[in-house]
Amino acid sequence: MKKNLEKVKKIIVKHDNIFFCIIFFIIVFGIDIYIKTVPTDEMWNFQNIYKMYNGYKIYIDANVVTTPIFHFIGMIIFKLFGANFFVFKIYGIVINLLLLFFTYKIFKSLKMPKYISLFFTIILCIAEMATIHNTANYSNLCMVFTLYGILIIFNRDSYSDNKFVLKEALLSVMILLTKQNIGVFYIFSFIVYIFLYEKRKHKVNNSIKYISIISLFLMIFILFMYKYGILDGFISYAVLGIKEFAINNLAIEKNVIKLFVISIVSLVLLIIFNINKNKIVDFNEIKNLNIISCFAFPFLMIAYPIFNVSHIDLALFLVYISLIYDIYILFRDLLFNRVIICKLLKFLIVLLVTISVIRIFLYLYKVDYRYSYNNLYFGSRLSEENKIKIDKVVEFIKQSEDDVIVFSTEAAMYMMPLNRSNGNMDEPLLGNFGKDGEDGVIESISNMKNTKILIDKEKKVYQESDKIINYIKENLIYIGDICDLLIYETKR
Repeated sequence: MKKNLEKVKKIIVKHDNIFFCIIFFIIVFGIDIYIKTVPTDEMWNFQNIYKMYNGYKIYIDANVVTTPIFHFIGMIIFKLFGANFFVFKIYGIVINLLLLFFTYKIFKSLKMPKYISLFFTIILCIAEMATIHNTANYSNLCMVFTLYGILIIFNRDSYSDNKFVLKEALLSVMILLTKQNIGVFYIFSFIVYIFLYEKRKHKVNNSIKYISIISLFLMIFILFMYKYGILDGFISYAVLGIKEFAINNLAIEKNVIKLFVISIVSLVLLIIFNINKNKIVDFNEIKNLNIISCFAFPFLMIAYPIFNVSHIDLALFLVYISLIYDIYILFRDLLFNRVIICKLLKFLIVLLVTISVIRIFLYLYKVDYRYSYNNLYFGSRLSEENKIKIDKVVEFIKQSEDDVIVFSTEAAMYMMPLNRSNGNMDEPLLGNFGKDGEDGVIESISNMKNTKILIDKEKKVYQESDKIINYIKENLIYIGDICDLLIYETKR
């Protein structure tokens, strides 16, 4: 029996990457598949990709405020495997699996033993549970590209100058074209790295090559958007509309305290290590720590302007890696007893896998099997209340002789089954209205004829526009309600 166990251990150690992917796929699958389907980021992201899948154009019919790679990848996945929430959740599960896998690879690149790397990855997974809950999300995809970029830096000696710069430039473009602000932070961080650690004679040359490659691909991207007919829309939503987003969406929750405390602790340790680099750490360790910090601290700006749990945890992702490396350096000779860590590791793996398997069975029990694979809601976890609302509102829209617009953060629930698009009114959030902002939407409404507009009886998301809602109430005619929506119609 012991010989068999030893053989199994040797196989796991030898093929640790495969073992990791199997274990963490189960863990992430159970976490993400059981999340309820509600009108928040998951549904809004799905809606925009679903519009593209059905022939609508991003930045024209879908008011996307980020750069588009996440959405184009999603559209390709829908074309290949079908457009439904189950497929979309799998998209998110793969993103999150890669997120944790590259974290594990980074820990190994920092010369941590495999069992400690796995242990710390599980700890980070638990600490970043809000990030894992994001499911299919452009910010998580950006972080996947970021971690791979950092991994390439840690393996710098394996690449020639040209190959290294090319790979980093391509990754920078991928990040920039997935979410523009994170791309800017990555480019800034990488240039800082170049001037800190590239060979003196290569600093300027590598920087010029890096920026030149990025500029070339951005020019190709702009030409593509122009030919596709979406350049003006991109500028409106993803460039000029950002000001309104930043000004009107500032929100600070109590979790911001965690952001400050963890960041300050990590910064203090970084300073202490650099001051005492010959006493506490060796040259390679302080270099690795500084490289992580080049990216970790600029990435804290990801939390701005919405300082909620999800944004804060994502912003802290690299800081957590830095902090974990600090702890490893400080206490590896005292705390990291192999037997104890391995026992803790087994316990955590069994616990997380068990919880995930239970959630998978609960999902299989609770999921609504009335939706076929070809139905967009296949695999979703809608509440009974939302199912009833969808049926009633969709039927009301079908029966109406007038055009119907649902001006609500829940609009996606009703418009997707109808395969209709009302442009920026399908996701009516402050900052998502484009360059003309709220006034542009009000002007559009003022010119409407033979149109019914449905609004929420009560505000559900703080990002909703009070200005537009008040305009509808004051200038349109109230004619009744349906479910939790008020019905207004334009003057004929």
